[in-house]
Amino acid sequence: MESEDSQPQTTDTATVQTTKAAEPTLLASWDFTGKNGTTNSMIADSTGKYNLTLKDGAKIEQYGDRSNNEALSLRGDGQYAQIDDQLFKDAGDSFTLEFASETRHDDSGKFFSFIVGKDGSNDANTTDQANANKYLMFYNSKTAIKGVISNNNWGNEQGSKVTVSGNDNSWADYKIVVDGTNLAVFRNNALIIFKANTGIKMSDLGATTAYIGKSFYSVDEYWNGAMDDIKVYRGADLTMPTAVAISGTGVVNNKLTLIEKDSTKLTATVTPDDAVSKNVTWSSSDESVAKVAADGTVTGVKAGTATITATCGDVSASATVKVVNSGVDRQSIDLNTSYVVLKPGASRTITGKVTPSSASQSLTFKSNDTKVATVSAKGVITAVGTGATSIVVSNGTASASVTVIVNRNASSSGNGGGSTDSSNSEVITDPVVEAIEADGTDEVTFAQRELPTITGEMLNALRLNGKTLVVEADNYTIRIAGRDVKNTSAQVSTALSFAPSEYGVTFTLNGGEALPGVVQVEMTGDNAVYPRVYLHNALKGKWQFLNSYKDHVLEADTAGEYLLTTQNLRFVHVDMTFFIAGLVVIVGIIIATAIITIICNVLGI
Repeated sequence: MESEDSQPQTTDTATVQTTKAAEPTLLASWDFTGKNGTTNSMIADSTGKYNLTLKDGAKIEQYGDRSNNEALSLRGDGQYAQIDDQLFKDAGDSFTLEFASETRHDDSGKFFSFIVGKDGSNDANTTDQANANKYLMFYNSKTAIKGVISNNNWGNEQGSKVTVSGNDNSWADYKIVVDGTNLAVFRNNALIIFKANTGIKMSDLGATTAYIGKSFYSVDEYWNGAMDDIKVYRGADLTMPTAVAISGTGVVNNKLTLIEKDSTKLTATVTPDDAVSKNVTWSSSDESVAKVAADGTVTGVKAGTATITATCGDVSASATVKVVNSGVDRQSIDLNTSYVVLKPGASRTITGKVTPSSASQSLTFKSNDTKVATVSAKGVITAVGTGATSIVVSNGTASASVTVIVNRNASSSGNGGGSTDSSNSEVITDPVVEAIEADGTDEVTFAQRELPTITGEMLNALRLNGKTLVVEADNYTIRIAGRDVKNTSAQVSTALSFAPSEYGVTFTLNGGEALPGVVQVEMTGDNAVYPRVYLHNALKGKWQFLNSYKDHVLEADTAGEYLLTTQNLRFVHVDMTFFIAGLVVIVGIIIATAIITIICNVLGI
């Protein structure tokens, strides 16, 4: 039984200072090469300093599915291996353990594939569980993987258990990282278990007895599986999340006003960019006032105030949501513009009017990215650096936003009034459209932060000019060719947020809204490790395998949720189009036959 995680302290933007661990240093390794048939013996590591001892029939055997590599073989009926205590003493409170593993063990929950800590099972008082209740434990079964640390028996285990598919008799690479009080487990380079601030260090365990395939409890089972390529490093290359920030339409100074039954989606940004996990969990302090979904969508339930919190690891951020009654309290802000294009250094003034007129007309202005554009208390926007951001305008109850794009090639500063840039009197031309029309090459490239949305005007320019628009982000590249554009009334969001799942990572294309045609998404960086892609069929509740995914390129004409994975999920994909078409043909034939029969009867033929 696993304990519930304690709730971390929340602030508007929570930040934790961390000390980067030194680059991991290899202490010991075993690849078992040339050891085939060895049993009940000590095997020295590559340095000759640490021993791995085969116990009670544990054996080194070859495995055809590992290119006949020799590996440690355990059959679940009493065999195990023991590693010198000194190894994990030398590894200290921050270490990395890597190995390849194959499991044949059912998920009984009463076995440990690997464990290090204090073994009290042979103490005189064997009923004293305090002598065997401190451990770091990993287990690997046919259907699940678990990684936890505890200093007070199973009731205080810190970590988690995850379900995996296709794990039976299948080799995979694993990495267990302990960095002070932080614990992470990776499978085939994908993060599957992460627990920040467990409150337990390795030195808290009191001992460093280490077993492969054996528990500290005599009543537990022995593991049935194999291990190979075991490596232990001193140090942990684990970058922790240091801050979370909440943003979204209508959010001003971490405050949001919603009307009953209305919804809006919040976004949580985790820093730094290379944090071990950017997976965010959302919670509401009062779900009777406001509910929040797993994707950050907040829905007003009834009038009142609730706190919405986004948590990643040991850091979090909060936004206060005020829900007001529909009707009497409904307010809106009409702005003089919704879209502004500026050159760096240029400015534009935005104004607004609140409806109804009885509502407060006192407006506040906030830029979501002051590195791109700033805004004064009187609504004067000043372009700072290239990119895109939004200016949020609020009277404390209602809010509206203005999209600001700063581009050095902009020929005008947008559709607002009052500018210090003499070019503002020109006819408004979107710089992206201008680039598509003027560029002499077949492809026009923008950074994703410069182009958060591909508008209908841009799509029309692509179609008319036969160009391809390329939008580059850290882990993906989006391409839309003019020849593939079928609908210029749609628009495409270029922001893709990748979230870890039990199978790999998921992302939603265009927020689920219809695509204008075929959109090509090339996976780069960390996303390039996934060779398979699936599309979620919401009607059937299943993932559908896409044969079109080749060389990490997705050709998509359907918006929705996609899954990147290394696994063969073997979910059945039934394309009902052909069945429906066939049924239509059959019904048509039946109707035609009936009509001919009736005519013949009437005519006496």
